[in-house]
Amino acid sequence: MQNHGGYSGKAGVVEPKITINDPALNTFEAQQYVNLAKISDDAFKMLVEYFKAIDDPTIIVMFGDHQPPLPNTFYSNQFGKDVEELSTEEKADWYSTPYVIWANYDIEEKELDMSANYLSSYVMKIAGNKLTGYNKFLLELQKEFPVISAVCYKDKDGNIYSIDEKAEDNDLLTSYQMLQYNQMFDTDNRVDSFFFLK
Repeated sequence: MQNHGGYSGKAGVVEPKITINDPALNTFEAQQYVNLAKISDDAFKMLVEYFKAIDDPTIIVMFGDHQPPLPNTFYSNQFGKDVEELSTEEKADWYSTPYVIWANYDIEEKELDMSANYLSSYVMKIAGNKLTGYNKFLLELQKEFPVISAVCYKDKDGNIYSIDEKAEDNDLLTSYQMLQYNQMFDTDNRVDSFFFLK
């Protein structure tokens, strides 16, 4: 949860060693964010260096689940237009964040466009762990829709759809919605053996 923000007020304020040269982007919050991001980078490097020297097989996953909570004016200045005017494709790009999966042993290296809902199942698979029925479902869903977020869906051909546009006319996505509901809210009727390992 390092560097989650917000970046205003006095809590967690750091001395800005990195500065932003563009006056339209140089706000207190943005400066705090980039300086805290540098501290997060340094901490991640320290963590990886430590586990390089450890014999126990270890996988480290680092990802961001959303963009920093900076004022909309910051993003509007960066995009050159109001954020309310962004297309679905531009919003998809805006909401994307990087992730890294590192191991202190050999694992397959690849770059995948994937949303956070698949990350745990993907890591369980590359670690060689037993998968639940739900993990297996998600890995199959990922083949058809590598990205599903609060903003959009991206299909295997790279087509991007707004969240409302695609959700209602695809059986696989409808099944996903029902499984999510069953797991999180309909616990009296949930089939625990599908979602959890014994």
